[in-house]
Amino acid sequence: MQLAVRDAQGADLEPIEVDDAVFGIEPNEAVVHQTLVAQLAARRGGNASTKSRGEVRGSRAKLRRQKGLGMARVGSASAPIRRGGCADGRFAVFARPANGNAGGANPYGFLQDRVG
Repeated sequence: MQLAVRDAQGADLEPIEVDDAVFGIEPNEAVVHQTLVAQLAARRGGNASTKSRGEVRGSRAKLRRQKGLGMARVGSASAPIRRGGCADGRFAVFARPANGNAGGANPYGFLQDRVG
């Protein structure tokens, strides 16, 4: 398949030969959309900023004494198990693979729209 090439001023240059397997197909909108969404989702970062036990505001003292109250033992209010203390930041994986059934379809069908 021959494609016309133009320079920045719009003048025609020598045409180039391109592969029909990539540029000579009818684009599948669903597969193009899945590919685009998968690529954009894979770019996202998923790290959250959280405070460690030493950075949480508040006292370092025990909340109550260890024995004699009939309740579970507790440490400081800034411990990760307490509300406000956080052991690990939430790490979300946003990447989503494109549909495996669409593997035979060309995910680069959008190239045909760009040149045609």
